[in-house]
Amino acid sequence: MAFSIDGNRIVSASYDSKVKVWDGDKDTELLSVQVHKAPVNANGHTGGVASVAFSADAKRLVSGGEDRMVKVWDTNKGTAILSLKGHIGSVSSVVFSADAKRLVSGSIDRTVKVWDAERGTLIHTLKGHLNAVGSIAISADGKRLVSGSADKTVKVWDAERGTEIRTLEGHTGPVTSVAFSPDGKRIVSASGDRTVKVWDTERGSEIRSLTGHSQVIHSVSFSPDGRRIVSGSDDRTLMVWEVDQSPGTPSRR
Repeated sequence: MAFSIDGNRIVSASYDSKVKVWDGDKDTELLSVQVHKAPVNANGHTGGVASVAFSADAKRLVSGGEDRMVKVWDTNKGTAILSLKGHIGSVSSVVFSADAKRLVSGSIDRTVKVWDAERGTLIHTLKGHLNAVGSIAISADGKRLVSGSADKTVKVWDAERGTEIRTLEGHTGPVTSVAFSPDGKRIVSASGDRTVKVWDTERGSEIRSLTGHSQVIHSVSFSPDGRRIVSGSDDRTLMVWEVDQSPGTPSRR
């Protein structure tokens, strides 16, 4: 699930194989794309949809599915613009770059792929993880990628060259979610080890480890001003953390 940048639209995906776009103010459904039980010649996914994201102008959205496909959709017409083939495992995470010129996808096939969002051509395949890639993010300037994997590591990549910059180690469980701070100077990661970790992007050093959740953490994100982090867990709580506050204590639950 994701908001458009202006907050006016919400896109959701489900393992019932539907992608839906909602009006963020009126809570009304604007678009529903049935992508599993469609005819064989239709252009939808042929399996559950694991990840969705808007382009900056909300005119397009990208989805990744169990069918190993990455698809780009016109949000007004509900039609597929591009179908990108290349992964050999389910696509677990997708995202547009801020300028919407590139797409990035992560997969259980252990790779991260960078695509031209206009032409649908593959630019880079990033290899290095030893297990499934569960989460990816791209910095606001488009120069850096970060990926989190079931191999318990976080990797930082040069998005333009398609090369690995460094590996961040410290989690003792699968890394389930990663995100950049708005200025790109920090990375936050969440894990099955029930911790949230904050990293220095350039140095690769761990700044702090935040504990408080009692079960697996599935999602983590920075606030727009970069001063707070929110995390969501199987323990049925959302925790809000002050980035520069003493570590280990959430400001709200």
